[in-house]
Amino acid sequence: MSLPAERWQAEARRHYTRLSLPAQAADFLGPLLERVRTGIAAVAAATRAGTLRVDDELHLAPLAVQEEDPEVSRLRIRLDHHIGDVQLPEVILAVDAQARFSWIMLGREPRSAQELLMVYAGILGHGTSLTAAECARMIPQLSATSIRHAMRWAGDERRLVQACQAVLEFMHRHPIAASWGRSDLASSDMMSLETSQRVWQARQDPRRHTASVGIYTHVRDRWGIFHAQPIVLNERQAGAAIEGVVRPERIETAQLAVDTQRVSAICRRSGWRNLRPRSGGHRGGVCLGGGKSFLISSNRLAIDPGNACDLPLAFACRDQRSNGGL
Repeated sequence: MSLPAERWQAEARRHYTRLSLPAQAADFLGPLLERVRTGIAAVAAATRAGTLRVDDELHLAPLAVQEEDPEVSRLRIRLDHHIGDVQLPEVILAVDAQARFSWIMLGREPRSAQELLMVYAGILGHGTSLTAAECARMIPQLSATSIRHAMRWAGDERRLVQACQAVLEFMHRHPIAASWGRSDLASSDMMSLETSQRVWQARQDPRRHTASVGIYTHVRDRWGIFHAQPIVLNERQAGAAIEGVVRPERIETAQLAVDTQRVSAICRRSGWRNLRPRSGGHRGGVCLGGGKSFLISSNRLAIDPGNACDLPLAFACRDQRSNGGL
């Protein structure tokens, strides 16, 4: 909506301050145009060097295949010989003996092998999307009825979150985890899972045309899911992305790479860096951070050269009305 000229003259400064924009368009466009010229010059130089080809699209030259280090191959072989062949039940028991996630799920020490099997069966049934009857074929000690009961009991979100956190902490206690990536970097995205029509968050998946629910997960750069929550399909995901950073109390995330799919959100004042798009071919991917409060949108970008983040662009403040509000 357009404001009357008299009202705009009276309130213009307040709106500019709210959006953190200069009063003159030239002050805003000058640095942006300079960065655009620099980018165009870089594209021209890459085209002349042959690393970039431009026709109807931009085509980057394929990366050369990196030769495998012989030392890495020998190390892999030694690790394979040291570990040997391991079955999944042995891995589950070994991890449970260290992390004791079955104790967390039961709320006490397991009293029998049958109780342990029910804990494992309930988790496997949910994690593999198998029915209780299909799980019973893999676990002959349990009936389909008992596995169905275990799956309902294992669906307790509070116990399951605590058990998953114990396994994640156990995995990251190993020194090799430090070589997997940064401890304060994570990424998040949503995937669509088929579910029952009776679930209140279920909506029709536009591709499969079945009742589905979105599962929004946060994964650490050192691997391991540290937050997951169900959301409605085709809804804005920025709120879920921010919640996954704020809610875990034991994990500190400095940057979160997100595929926003043209969503908007308010990044609350905290110790994060600015919201930034991921480099490469990701559309509208961002990183959460900064010490300011931003209204961000993937439809409009601005340059923030003062930020220490190594990613090139920062999301600009934008009027909520341009995207229909939050």
